[in-house]
Amino acid sequence: MRTRERAAANAAEQKRAQTIDNRTGTCDSVNSGALESVTAVTEQIRSSSTSLSTLASNTIEKSFAVAAAAGQASSNVQTVAAVAYELSASISEISRQVSQLTEIAPSAVERVDRANREVQGLVSAADRIGEVVELITDIAAQTNSLALNAAIEAARAGDASKGLAAVTTEVKSLATQTA
Repeated sequence: MRTRERAAANAAEQKRAQTIDNRTGTCDSVNSGALESVTAVTEQIRSSSTSLSTLASNTIEKSFAVAAAAGQASSNVQTVAAVAYELSASISEISRQVSQLTEIAPSAVERVDRANREVQGLVSAADRIGEVVELITDIAAQTNSLALNAAIEAARAGDASKGLAAVTTEVKSLATQTA
C-alpha cells in the first residue's frame, strides 16, 4: 500500500503543482495586464503632464504679453487724458476770448460809427474849404486884373498919377499873395 499511497501522494502533489502552475500563470497574466494598464496610464499621465506644462508656459508668455499690452494701454489712456485736458483748457481760453470780444465789439462798432461821422464832417469841411479857396482864387484873379487896369491907367496919366501907380503896385502884390 505504500506504493499506492505514494502514487496517490505523487498524483496529489502533481495535481497541486499543476494547480499552482495554473494559478501562477493566471496571476502572471493578470499582473502582466495590470502592469500594461498601469504603464499605459503612466504614459497618458506623462503626456498630459507635458501638455499641461507646455500650456502653462504658453499661458505665462501670454500673460506677460497681456501685461505689457495693458501697460501700453494705460500709458495711451494717460496720454489721451493729458491731451483732452489741454484741449479743454484751449477751448476754455478760446471761449473766454470770444466772450471778451463779444463785450468789446459794440464799443468798437460805436467808435467806428463815430469815426465815420467825423470823417464825413471832415469831408464836408474840406468841400467848404475848397469852395472858399475857389472864391479866394477868383478874387485874386479879379484883383490882379484890377491892378493891371490901374497900372495901365496910371501909365496913361503920366506923372500926375504917381500915387495911383504906388497903390497899383501894392494891389498887385496883394493879388499875388492871395493867389
